[in-house]
Amino acid sequence: MPPKDFPVCGPAGSIYSSVSDLARWVQANLNDGAKEATQRQRAASAATPHAHPEAAYLGEYHHPGYGTLRVTAGADGLTARLGVLDLGMRHRHFETWDLDLTAVETALTLTFTTDAEGEVSSLAVPFEPSVSPIVFRRLPQQGLSAPERLATFTGDYLMGQLRPRVRLDHNHLTLDVASGQAVVLEPTGERTFTVRRQPGVRIQFVVDDSRVTEMEIHPGGGVYVRQESDT
Repeated sequence: MPPKDFPVCGPAGSIYSSVSDLARWVQANLNDGAKEATQRQRAASAATPHAHPEAAYLGEYHHPGYGTLRVTAGADGLTARLGVLDLGMRHRHFETWDLDLTAVETALTLTFTTDAEGEVSSLAVPFEPSVSPIVFRRLPQQGLSAPERLATFTGDYLMGQLRPRVRLDHNHLTLDVASGQAVVLEPTGERTFTVRRQPGVRIQFVVDDSRVTEMEIHPGGGVYVRQESDT
């Protein structure tokens, strides 16, 4: 438990008033035994492989209470920053890293999550010991919503008698799924989108020789071949 004179109010019901308070609490309450255990764990897991190349984890991850956590490439591997707090990262195994708070030897863990399509979609850190790990959702990469880029996916796609159309509407794509109906597509990767308010529906475009040739709808929506424009 934190000392009685330690701030106990914070974002989204947190027991901490800020991330810097969290660092102070960890520094004040973790003992030498915990630090030694962490050091031994690091040594034992040094040879464990990554689930993805480190570049797959780069980007911004957001939580409404804690803000945006940025994962970048440092001189010795991945590093993270949350607000004004620098967070060193040391790989433990697969998709889990030890997350070092500045000036604190003992690490929390940071674990990435890979979705059903094999893309890194979120990360979680147990900032608060009394609740489940705090989940930060990955934000779309900057530039994915540029109109000139989105325009490369537009057109008619055909599978049997089905002919959905992808259109550019200002700064986002829409997919006509039936006469008079359309859904908004939100970018999640270089060639992948999800349907707004239906994150379980994924649209993936297939590129061949720098040209979009097909559209896949998951799960179970089929493969649609892009049609040549008449103009």
